[in-house]
Amino acid sequence: MKPPPIPGFAAPSLRDRAAAQRIRRLAAAVACVGILAFVSLIVFFVVGGPFGFVNDVSNAVLATLAGMLAATWLRATRQRSPWLSLATATALAGTVAAVVGSAMVIFDLTGYFLAGLVSASGFALVGTWLIAANLSARKPAAIGSSRPQTILGVVTGSVTTVGLVNVPGIVMGIDDQGTAPLWLLAAGPCWAGTYVLMPIWCLRLTRMPPRLVPP
Repeated sequence: MKPPPIPGFAAPSLRDRAAAQRIRRLAAAVACVGILAFVSLIVFFVVGGPFGFVNDVSNAVLATLAGMLAATWLRATRQRSPWLSLATATALAGTVAAVVGSAMVIFDLTGYFLAGLVSASGFALVGTWLIAANLSARKPAAIGSSRPQTILGVVTGSVTTVGLVNVPGIVMGIDDQGTAPLWLLAAGPCWAGTYVLMPIWCLRLTRMPPRLVPP
């Protein structure tokens, strides 16, 4: 038996459902590439070989997909708040920074440490979007949410934004992990937000049921 309609709300339009589908596909791609980047990094530390290159490329692809997700999320939001628009622009700037960080090590422009600082700072900017997107009351139509999902998104963004601590290290040009100050090494856990929490949040997002929206 079909449930009765809820006054003041309607089923998502075809346009809303199409946008939601694009968001879910991008979220799934972010999750898959994030897992690949994490696994390749672990394998590189264990056996070495080409897995470092795989991680570098995966980071660039991950940042690009995350930026696309942020932009698609904004376009799918009916009433855009200035804060969400600003957070999306920040995420796109972070995408560029993270890709530049990967390019720095891929093309041997710098050592891996300084390149990692740049990439982590870029993902930290993406983290600010995660916080804004989850706290904003204005979300894309047809994309469901829940309190646990919102909390996870805010925690993910908060952990990732720890990477902003790397910015002074970038300005100072620190490229030697052995001589790096402790405060800079303390920013390392920010990668847990990028490699672990963000893929989990994205996977959960793909499973969020559609929601009713105001007509």
